[in-house]
Amino acid sequence: MQTTLKQLSDHASAQYSAEIDAIKTASNSLDASIRSAKQSPSITTLATVGADVRALGDAVRSLTTAVGGIC
Repeated sequence: MQTTLKQLSDHASAQYSAEIDAIKTASNSLDASIRSAKQSPSITTLATVGADVRALGDAVRSLTTAVGGIC
């Protein structure tokens, strides 16, 4: 996913930088929460994974909306 985000960032330039940055941040958070859940599975760590999945989905929807606004 990081490679795809890098390619998108390279091609979209500054126009979508805020949305792309939000996706990168959400993706990094999700990666970290998944690692944490693997190391210490619990209700809390799994809840964090769920919250991070939702945050990533929100960030992707935000980019989709921004791109859709000009297409």
